[in-house]
Amino acid sequence: MTERRRRPRDRVYYGGMVAFNGRQSTLACVVRNFSALGVRIEFENPALIPDEVDITVARKGLSCRARLAWRALNYGKLG
Repeated sequence: MTERRRRPRDRVYYGGMVAFNGRQSTLACVVRNFSALGVRIEFENPALIPDEVDITVARKGLSCRARLAWRALNYGKLG
């Protein structure tokens, strides 16, 4: 498979948290790959997630606003 991303991503297995609705709603996620330009995250139900969220990955010291780039059956890509 040819890598089409501008920056390659490191394969990881980190716990994360997304927040939305003014940080009133949160949902745990699993971060599967990671780069400075985006992450691939998995949820139990990505349909519940709005297009823009706040994401926190404590292990990387990351907390930022992110836009959902695409959805699939059990994961979403934030970039």
